[in-house]
Amino acid sequence: RRAALRNELADAIASDQFALYYQPHVDLQTGAVSGCEALIRWNHPTRGLLLPAHFIPFAEQIGIITSIDDWVMRHAFAAANELAALRPGFRIYFNLSGRQAGDPKIVRAFVKAARSGVRLKNIGVEITETDAMRDVEATRQVCRALHRLNVRVAIDDFGTGYSSLSSLKRLPVDIVKIDRTFVSGVLSDPHDETIAETIIAIAERFGFDSLAEGAERPEEIEWFRNHACRFVQGYAVCHPLPLPEFKAWLSDRDPMTGI
Repeated sequence: RRAALRNELADAIASDQFALYYQPHVDLQTGAVSGCEALIRWNHPTRGLLLPAHFIPFAEQIGIITSIDDWVMRHAFAAANELAALRPGFRIYFNLSGRQAGDPKIVRAFVKAARSGVRLKNIGVEITETDAMRDVEATRQVCRALHRLNVRVAIDDFGTGYSSLSSLKRLPVDIVKIDRTFVSGVLSDPHDETIAETIIAIAERFGFDSLAEGAERPEEIEWFRNHACRFVQGYAVCHPLPLPEFKAWLSDRDPMTGI
């Protein structure tokens, strides 16, 4: 099975079977759509549309993730230019793999992209908490270099890894994303509610914005708005969409209010 999946992934890269889907970020202070996350999908020839959990961990294990990372970056850069034409200042975030998070080569890739016409003010990256903490100093150097290029940095899945606050404060981060496992429980579980409130407070004290990820009900959005969370993302706003559909969805909304 592993050998078959390895071959299928190699074929997917060679025949361009991947796609990016886009899910918006909404500013809870204004209601405006400020950006989005680019999420990879695999259009498998027999298994249909596969989510990242079905292939990204294996791709990291066998070392083929670098090629997938390059594919995501190229397509996210292209989409960023298209979306910025619709909304100046609109920012696309995409995930850096564990290999990229502390690798200075990623910075050179961004510099090269800027020289080819990509507007980095429309780009952001997401690093999972676990990947960021594997080598805090290396990650810090990469994040600082990306900041100098006007790329924003988000810490993903916050609260599910093993970071310490003493390490987190050293990272030049812009956004802390509250993991969906806590977001889904704020209305029913007092522990999840306390954790979400704490993460929002920590982000504010550290000078970061907070983003609630995976909100599936309007009541959850309202909870986070009332608790001073800055951004929200999830099915309650919009499901991830292919680029043409996402552009149409975005065009139907007022740039200032999101309505």
